[in-house]
Amino acid sequence: MKQIGVNIHNLVGQGYDGAAVMSGKCAGVQEKIRTIVPQALYVHCFAHRLNLVIVQAVKSVVPVADFFAALQLCYNFLSGSNVHSRWIAFQKDMYPNEQPVEFKTMSDTRWACQVRAVSAIKSRFECLIKFLRHVDNTDDNRERALVARNVLDQIDQKFIYCMLLMHDLLLEAKGASDTLQSPELNFLEAANLIESLIEELETYRSEQKSVDYFENSLDMAKENNLSCCTNQSVRQSTVPSNLDNFVILTSIGKRDTISGSSDMKKVVLYPVIDVFLSELRRRFSEQNLEIFRSLSGLDPTSNKFLDFDRISPLARHYNLNLADIQMETKQAKRMLEKKGKVFETIDEFAEFLNPLNLAFSELCKAVKIAMTLP
Repeated sequence: MKQIGVNIHNLVGQGYDGAAVMSGKCAGVQEKIRTIVPQALYVHCFAHRLNLVIVQAVKSVVPVADFFAALQLCYNFLSGSNVHSRWIAFQKDMYPNEQPVEFKTMSDTRWACQVRAVSAIKSRFECLIKFLRHVDNTDDNRERALVARNVLDQIDQKFIYCMLLMHDLLLEAKGASDTLQSPELNFLEAANLIESLIEELETYRSEQKSVDYFENSLDMAKENNLSCCTNQSVRQSTVPSNLDNFVILTSIGKRDTISGSSDMKKVVLYPVIDVFLSELRRRFSEQNLEIFRSLSGLDPTSNKFLDFDRISPLARHYNLNLADIQMETKQAKRMLEKKGKVFETIDEFAEFLNPLNLAFSELCKAVKIAMTLP
């Protein structure tokens, strides 16, 4: 920035992807810049942020990561040239009055792909199980039959539990993500959407949700003659004695044994919800949400347009003169009402203010900041 003549102290915001080298809170570019320019608000790309939360959850919770890996196995098998046509025909026989459902491949960067993939298998779960067994029992190509059996072996109550949970969570996130990408969305709506999503996710961390997901997954497993988790007590696993004198910093090949609703809650439900919530709160900090809300005070389409109380958090963050901006918002509002001026966008409002910069200097600064923030 120095080389191209940009004064870094005029920086009001910065936006990057989620890579640690850019967004890291200790040594990331955004943090290095904030040590020099504290007001340079870091904003992650709206279009990808919620997806990164989902990907992080999938990668960190083993049963959910296993579920998505098994889901990809299903897609790989069903998309084969020989199998695909048979799968479509099998659906038509089982659901003659419905359109066949195409299974979707997974994507690490697009949450919509994940939503469609989970929705597809949920809507055709019973049909899928019957089809895999049919291929295993009747296919003359025993290699293909063995692959079908292998896919079937990955599907049990734990798989169903993850399917039901992730279907609900992905839909919750997709609704917010789609809305956040809308060009008509204002910042107040953005902040409210994120807060609503966080509040909704918090309701999942309950005993009732845990019981509901466990019982529903158990019913589906029994109906389809799949392996079920038992309610028998499980012996506490111990670290091998040959590791007694070592500090263990990584996995030693053991996985949590799930024997009932309580275990499923500890191993799947709570870890997933905690990851979602922690990532949302980290990426959408309270400071960011407060600034986003305050920007609605500069949006001509908002019912909080030129409301000083709404604008004041932004004014304080960027060290604007609060007394001046309070007076200027009142004067600007009175002038617009007197002239009958109505604006559709903040750009139109900025164009109106530009010739009046001397009279509305602090308000002009606030508008420029609002238009510049990523």
